[in-house]
Amino acid sequence: YTNFEWQYPEYGGHSLNRVRWIQDETFIAVGDQGMIVISVDNGITWTIKPIQTERNLKGIFVKNPQSIFVIGSYDNSGAELYHSEDGGETWTLIFEYASSGLRDIHFADENVGYIVGSLGKVIKTTDGGLTWNDFSNSSITGDLQCVWFVNADTGYVGKTTSFGMYKTDNGGLTWSQNFGFFPTSCYSIHFVNDTMGWAGS
Repeated sequence: YTNFEWQYPEYGGHSLNRVRWIQDETFIAVGDQGMIVISVDNGITWTIKPIQTERNLKGIFVKNPQSIFVIGSYDNSGAELYHSEDGGETWTLIFEYASSGLRDIHFADENVGYIVGSLGKVIKTTDGGLTWNDFSNSSITGDLQCVWFVNADTGYVGKTTSFGMYKTDNGGLTWSQNFGFFPTSCYSIHFVNDTMGWAGS
């Protein structure tokens, strides 16, 4: 037997969990075991950008072509948030949360951002990501998989439960069940403007 040679995609053997567009022909994808890869040619080739973590990276937010956030954790613990200020070339650990698994991140504007995860966990920043505080409350529980805010007050989360989409109109103070299909969970939300969006379940 001869040695096998990895053909496609040439990034390694870890699962990829999320991909985001940065600008022009540049994309970023994150995955298990701290995998971060970037393509500058519309996905034809990918380059690994080493990050010192074994967490499974699940969430990406591209604030601008230079400022990028990624969130990862073990299944239900050991969350870590990393930030790059050079378009993904280097990464700095800026926040840790030991007691919950965190899975997605989204900024409503330049200052207000949200991270969601297991056990109904909602983490919020109001200073552009410099500090993060637990903003969880009893109006939403379960494993939160994704988050998207169309403005500072109105946002949506998807969770692993029947009719798994929830909405807030007051910046996360309270949540109410918004939509979904029985018995499916919601794993991805994306809006293109204040009124038009998609959810995957």
